[in-house]
Amino acid sequence: MKETDMFEPVKLLLEELGCSNVYGEIMNFDVVGLRGCADVIVEMKKTLNFKVIEQAYHATQWGHFVYIAVPKVKTSHWFIYHEFLSPKNIGLIYVSENKTSEKLWGKYHDEPYPKYIASVAYDAKFNHNAPKKRLKGKFEQYGLRGHIKAYAHKNIGGSKGGETITDYSFMISAVKEYLKQNGSATLDEIIKNVPIVSEHYKNPKASLRATFREKWNEHWLKMTRDFEKKEIIYELKSEEAEKIS
Repeated sequence: MKETDMFEPVKLLLEELGCSNVYGEIMNFDVVGLRGCADVIVEMKKTLNFKVIEQAYHATQWGHFVYIAVPKVKTSHWFIYHEFLSPKNIGLIYVSENKTSEKLWGKYHDEPYPKYIASVAYDAKFNHNAPKKRLKGKFEQYGLRGHIKAYAHKNIGGSKGGETITDYSFMISAVKEYLKQNGSATLDEIIKNVPIVSEHYKNPKASLRATFREKWNEHWLKMTRDFEKKEIIYELKSEEAEKIS
């Protein structure tokens, strides 16, 4: 069982526990759920080790309820829970294979048959440290929820670096979509019509120009100089346009 396999059952469990929204990979936390005014964090690992316990300790600075999710094993984690997790109000979630037959599952559930299911082994207790981590200004801006972006629902918790959508990749995707719809554009036109560029860069024009010149963008971006306007015209290469369509 991979960590990414655990995300969907953990997500469903948090929704059953009252979370209205559940996201993957927020501030490097595997799973984040919003339950009313409370934030729920789940750190997932294939084994219950000190690395994930350390991650959960860090999560208590941000989440009102913090859990660790691991595959269910035959042995008990009673000692580890009471010695290392309970003192920090951290709960424990088990993920296991769905032993219910698909036919029986369909009789009592409307949702598709899941390969894995998650259950709470030990409840997390309310963490009083998280609400105290307020800074001046709006709490939404500085708290955990301030890091939830428009694309957050597309990320899968437990994904490795490079497999998730980031601010940069989301911005580039928006630029590609704009160029696909408009055919070609100048730098000023892109910045004007793709607002996320100005949100991503403090100096949009200089930064975007430098980004377009990087080698890793050569495979999708075509640049042509317009000598009359004395400007660079940007457009998608034909093979990239086909991918987007």
